[in-house]
Amino acid sequence: EPTAIGRMRDVFVRQVAPAIARFCADPAQAPARAALVASQVLGMALCRHVLRVPPAVGLTKEELVEWLGPTFQRYLAD
Repeated sequence: EPTAIGRMRDVFVRQVAPAIARFCADPAQAPARAALVASQVLGMALCRHVLRVPPAVGLTKEELVEWLGPTFQRYLAD
């Protein structure tokens, strides 16, 4: 649905990227960093809750943090 897509995009442009820019070493990179974070969050949500991929569904919160934490750290801080 185009309206839902626009709303989701708006959240990232108006909220996520500016939040990342506040602590990013290079605020000009905030949009790219926000897009990378979104790709991980939305990808995992799709696998766990829509496609119900068994290995993704079976991960505990602790395992998600262990696996995805370093990736988010790299996207946000490196």
